Amino acid sequence: MKQNEINDIVNGILESMKVSRQSIIIRENSLRTLSIVLMIRDAFELRGNADYKDFYIVSKTQAEEQIESAQEVLGMIKPYLEKQWSEAKISP
Repeated sequence: MKQNEINDIVNGILESMKVSRQSIIIRENSLRTLSIVLMIRDAFELRGNADYKDFYIVSKTQAEEQIESAQEVLGMIKPYLEKQWSEAKISP
């Protein structure tokens, strides 16, 4: 499931419910975490197939999806890491 699909589902649910701003932030953070976990799981599964099956071909579409997922994950964690590095006064 792609990030935009997850966002569409959550937005639909939130529109049909009256929730506080804090609840929305908590849900968004949970969905980001879930999204990252699912992307990493999918990448790990593809890598395992490629490493351990006798013959496994990754399609161009699968490769493009993994590149897109990796860019999304990096985009989500980069601000966090930069903040941690700046607070600890560490250069990346």
